Amino acid sequence: LALAIDPTLVRTRPAHIGVDLSGTYAFGATIADYWGERGEKDNARIAHEVDADRFFKLMFDLLRD
Repeated sequence: LALAIDPTLVRTRPAHIGVDLSGTYAFGATIADYWGERGEKDNARIAHEVDADRFFKLMFDLLRD
């Protein structure tokens, strides 16, 4: 929800996200290929860095109001 209000709270990068349907890793688990090792086309953006101070300030301000 915080990102809908302020998308600059995080830095993102592209990655391929899939779901393990074979049970190879953990059946039904969401798996992110951060480094493109599988050669699949990126289909999502993942957050890899958060401005925690700004995030908590936003949350506290919203809760206070």
